[in-house]
Amino acid sequence: MVFLKQLLLLGAKLENCNLNLINVLEHLCQLSFSKWSHRMLGIAGSPKLDVYETDFGWGKPKLSEVVQLDPQLMSLSDCRDKEDGIIEVGVALGRTQIHKFNTILEELLANIAVCD
Repeated sequence: MVFLKQLLLLGAKLENCNLNLINVLEHLCQLSFSKWSHRMLGIAGSPKLDVYETDFGWGKPKLSEVVQLDPQLMSLSDCRDKEDGIIEVGVALGRTQIHKFNTILEELLANIAVCD
């Protein structure tokens, strides 16, 4: 019975420490984010992972997709049809935002093609 009481006390202390740690981390994140005047962009993945060449025993994948929920995140992956450095870029945007994104991207790509 004493062991059970000690175990419950230890559990309560650990839970309290865990909650305190979470509060400290949340506070630090808020302080950090409030100091930044610019937006952050996260990129997940890498074309060097070579997803389409990976075989886990059931064959190589025919399609690889990255699920995105945050519009500030972007994914980069290799392309199934390997050509000179082609990569797939994934973004999660609304209809209006994706239209603007496509317009800007097409202009940038046209400028790159002219300089090439």
